[in-house]
Amino acid sequence: MSQLFRIIFDNFTYKLIAFLLGVIFWYIVQSEQVLEVNRKIRVQLIAPDGFVVKGGNTQYKDATLRGPRALLNHFSMEPIQAQVKLYADKPQTVRVRLDKEYIKAWNDRIKITIYDAYISVFLDRKMEKELPVKPNLIGLPKDGYLIEKTIVIPEQVLVSAAASELQRIDAISSEPIDIKDISESKSFDAILLTDPTLKVSAKKVQVNVLVGEKKVNKSFANVMIEVESTNFPLKIKPTRVSVVIQGSPSKLNLVRDGDIRAFLNVKDLPVGIFEHKIQVKIPPDTVLIETNPENAIIEI
Repeated sequence: MSQLFRIIFDNFTYKLIAFLLGVIFWYIVQSEQVLEVNRKIRVQLIAPDGFVVKGGNTQYKDATLRGPRALLNHFSMEPIQAQVKLYADKPQTVRVRLDKEYIKAWNDRIKITIYDAYISVFLDRKMEKELPVKPNLIGLPKDGYLIEKTIVIPEQVLVSAAASELQRIDAISSEPIDIKDISESKSFDAILLTDPTLKVSAKKVQVNVLVGEKKVNKSFANVMIEVESTNFPLKIKPTRVSVVIQGSPSKLNLVRDGDIRAFLNVKDLPVGIFEHKIQVKIPPDTVLIETNPENAIIEI
């Protein structure tokens, strides 16, 4: 034990210095060791005012970095960021060679080789246009029900893009909205489906789907025509009329013959023979489809 103690602690200071020098030399050697690593470069293309890069303003390039290990160890696996400002005074194709000058604070001790370094893009005029939103409804309501109305909020969105692209677009569609077997009105939040090259003022919209019962027709025959009072005796032909109304089945089931009224307004008519339109009064939440006949002959 004492011998082991002497081996460790005899001339301990010199042994410690030697150890530290070894660590320092190892670090220096490792730091100066040259490595090569492959990385992606994310190129952000900046168009001049009034222009846009057709096809999108982001591109990716492959690159190889070569330099000391100590420097390359600072690079994460995330793409290297580069920015390229483009210049033009009219719509045209612009070609630029990507180099390290477009990478902020690049260390010149690191050599970079960029593959397919040339970037060729078309600069088009920037255009803005308001476009309607088209809800993409999938499926059908439950049997006996229908879509009465669809309300989209907002109804339109402002779209910015290359003029040549925007001129071909007449609406912006929403993601698919499943309305299968719904039997009541419902509200949906829907994402707008757009190309990445389009800038849209809203990413999602609210789609309100108003659902109601399917409408059916019901006929009421032999409805007596009522005549409002007059000071003269008169004759009318015909004296009865057939009426067809439309509504939901649940509503029409409650309508009785007496709920349908047909009448003629003859208060202001002088003596003579006239053809007059037959007026019809029907229950609320129903629609008049047909009156047969539509007119009556009045002899005063």
